Amino acid sequence: MNNIILIESDVIYFRHIPDEHYDFALNMGCLHMLVKKSRQVLHIQQVFKILKTGGKFW
Repeated sequence: MNNIILIESDVIYFRHIPDEHYDFALNMGCLHMLVKKSRQVLHIQQVFKILKTGGKFW
């Protein structure tokens, strides 16, 4: 059985979330709420920082 962990965190800075730890990250409307392109890019960079190599981001 797979373990599912849901985390609520700042969408720009994932504090207390270890690097390369997760297999999957799901974006539920964060990008369209970030008006500045630079903030969108930072969000995506942070997502890929916490994903394992080959992890999926939807």
